[in-house]
Amino acid sequence: MKIGLIHCEGDFKKSSPFDYEGRKNIGDAVEIALNNLKMNYIKIPANKKMFKSLEKNRVDLIFNSADEGFNMNTHLEAQIPAFLDMLNIPYTGSNYLTLGLCNDKIKTKEILKANGLPTPNFLVIKNKISENFEIKGIKFPLIIKPSKEDGSIGIKIDSVVNTKKEMIKKINEVLEKYNQPVLVEEFIEGREIYIGILGRDKIEVLPPTEIKFNLPKGYKNFLPYEAKWEENSSYYKGTIATCPAKIEQKLFSKLKDAAIKSYKIFNVRDYGRIDFRIDKKGKIFILEVNPNPDLSRESGIALMAKRRGMEFEDLIKKIISYSKQDEIN
Repeated sequence: MKIGLIHCEGDFKKSSPFDYEGRKNIGDAVEIALNNLKMNYIKIPANKKMFKSLEKNRVDLIFNSADEGFNMNTHLEAQIPAFLDMLNIPYTGSNYLTLGLCNDKIKTKEILKANGLPTPNFLVIKNKISENFEIKGIKFPLIIKPSKEDGSIGIKIDSVVNTKKEMIKKINEVLEKYNQPVLVEEFIEGREIYIGILGRDKIEVLPPTEIKFNLPKGYKNFLPYEAKWEENSSYYKGTIATCPAKIEQKLFSKLKDAAIKSYKIFNVRDYGRIDFRIDKKGKIFILEVNPNPDLSRESGIALMAKRRGMEFEDLIKKIISYSKQDEIN
């Protein structure tokens, strides 16, 4: 079998000028794993060269590691599997519809609500606002996010706000910088837990991960951009992923059920992660549904798989097997 490894090439600063420090290309980790597995593969860049490369080189399967999108544009991530569907080339990970929906935080929350799944109350702001703006249906504290980014892009240390003045300032800043609707969401104080899932028709729930917060006084317990990418920051050092998380059985059952339902509703394939907050009363809230999450060796999904007894190479091999099995069926 010959695999095409579609990966991103380019400058993170050029593609995302406000959020580029510390970001890494996951294609590098996948390539090392393919080498260790002694698999036959070629590298295919996720840019205009991709079309000629696929025309010139016949491949049996695409490993899609282009999580930064076509031409380093995360808003074009869904177009890669759409193109592969048109060529009838099997690939790893989720299809264009799943990626497109889940990359839109507003659409994700609307679909979750329509299916009776819990998610924090929210507002959508499309234009700059003034002090005359009326806040309806949500309560402080709030978290302000760009609606069509992932990897905590656009979520900063000051994104959690406690006053109307702070909210207006942050909303207008995000609108100006990211040029997209803003999601204004109730900030849920409490635990942050992730549920990882593998598979297609038959799925496997991985051991859960909890983020343990050990931050300086005055810091909000959440994961802004700094916590995910800037290794020297207090947020990166003070947010530790613990797996398996110590969760009482009743709570884990609720998280597991909601995660499986979300995975199936959005038709997530091969690997995915559902992010939760649990408030002080034990109520669960879905923050995000993540198809094709970060697949670096240090990633959350890799940590969960390792706790299940899978090395990184085992995980990559398993993800490939789902696509092969689907082709056979």
